[in-house]
Amino acid sequence: VFHDRLINKEDKRYFTDMVYQMLQRQFGVVETYQAVFEEGFIMFGDYLRRGAVGEDRQYEQITSLEKLQDILEDYLNEYNMQNAAAMKLVFFYDAIEHISRLARILRQPRGNALLVGVGGSGKQSLTRFACFMTEYQCFQIELSRHYGMNEFHEDLKELYKIAGVQGSSVAFLFTDTQIVLEGFVEDINNLLNTGEVPGLFPADEKERVINEIRPYVAEKGLPETRESMYQAFINRVRDNLHVVLAMSPVGEAFRTRTRQFPSLVNCCTIDW
Repeated sequence: VFHDRLINKEDKRYFTDMVYQMLQRQFGVVETYQAVFEEGFIMFGDYLRRGAVGEDRQYEQITSLEKLQDILEDYLNEYNMQNAAAMKLVFFYDAIEHISRLARILRQPRGNALLVGVGGSGKQSLTRFACFMTEYQCFQIELSRHYGMNEFHEDLKELYKIAGVQGSSVAFLFTDTQIVLEGFVEDINNLLNTGEVPGLFPADEKERVINEIRPYVAEKGLPETRESMYQAFINRVRDNLHVVLAMSPVGEAFRTRTRQFPSLVNCCTIDW
C-alpha cells in the first residue's frame, strides 16, 4: 500500500518501473512493461462466487471484464430488490476499479479507506454497493438542525456496540459535508489511530460494556480483569469497524485536515 499515496503520473510511472524491474530480476518475467501494466488489467476480488461466505470466499484474479460486469449487475439487481432506495449504476471500467478496491479494503483486517473525489462522483453510492457485496452493514450519521458533539458520540457508541459487543462487521461512511464541528474529525482520527475515542463511555456505561463483552472474553480464554476485557472490546471494534471517509480535494479544508489529523492518511488506504 504505497502506490495509493502517489499523486501524479510521473511518480506512479517511476514506482511501476521499479516493480517491473523487480519482477524481471526476482520472478523472471519475460513480458514487456506494456503487456504487464498497460495492455491488460490487473484486478483481484473475493466476490466472484456469489453466496459464498467467510472462509469459502476466495481471493482470485479476475480474467474477464465482461463476466465481472454481469456479476456486478446481478449484485445490483439483488441490492435494488432488498433496498427501498434503488441505485442506478453504470459499470464502466473506472467504477469497477473503485468497487473492487473498496471491497478489498473492507475485507482486510482493520481496513479503512479515504476516498478523494469531487462531490457527486459516486463515492457514497459505490461504498454502499461495496458494503452490500461484502455483506457488511453500512452506517451513516443523520444530520439534523441541532446535531452536535453529544449526538455524534451517541452514534459512535451505537457503532461500537455493533462492532464490539455484537461482533458484526460494519462500515462507517462519513463525508466531509457531515463535518459540523472539527471535533468530529478529531474523534475519527483517534478512532483510526488507537481504536478509542477519549471520554466516549462514562464510567457506568463502560461497566455495562465490560459486562456485555465478558462472554466473548471467556470464549477466547483472555484474562477477565476490567482492563483486559475493555481492551478486548476495543480490539474487537478495530477488527470489525471499517471507516470510509469520503472527501473532496477542492479548497483548503482537505489539505488542512490531513495535516492536522495525520491518521486520516496513515491509517487509511487512499482511493483517488
